[in-house]
Amino acid sequence: MSAAGFQSAVTALVSTGTYPTDVDVTEQERRRLDRVQQQAGRELMRELYVAWRLTKVLSLLPFTCGAVSEDWLGKALARYWNKHPATSFYFIEECLEVVGFLRQAILELPGAPLLLDVLAFDEVRLAARAGAAAGHSSPKFVRLSHEPAALLRALREGGDLNAVPPDDVELRVEVTAAGEEVWSIVPA
Repeated sequence: MSAAGFQSAVTALVSTGTYPTDVDVTEQERRRLDRVQQQAGRELMRELYVAWRLTKVLSLLPFTCGAVSEDWLGKALARYWNKHPATSFYFIEECLEVVGFLRQAILELPGAPLLLDVLAFDEVRLAARAGAAAGHSSPKFVRLSHEPAALLRALREGGDLNAVPPDDVELRVEVTAAGEEVWSIVPA
């Protein structure tokens, strides 16, 4: 029995509706996979999985998701997911990879420098939380090209992002043992 091969095949089956035929599984595991593939609920399972992935992006990159249009975000994520099928059900690592893809995709949009700041802010928060969850909380740093307080206020209140003044500031974030984010400005 190949646990890793079977898990990989199940992940592919859930995320795409099929599994690779060259996967290293036993004959019994292959029969199980074939039965699952024939189930009427397979498509619903896939739709729930896509919704789960989307929910993770929305919850782990909240400011970025709020700063871009739903239509643009949906299309960008569909492009990413079509090129990068899931390899596991663990999402923080994948979400950090999504950040890299979104960074390139955002360059196509008007207001890209401001949106890149928003994405960088979400990314450093996610990296700090991932480090704390793994038991090695260390400070993370991000450089923004816009005034951070005005940027956060606009994001939280749905204000005009174009009104956020430019700046050049480095922020430091660390997650406490209690799970709280502690932010500070790094002196120049």
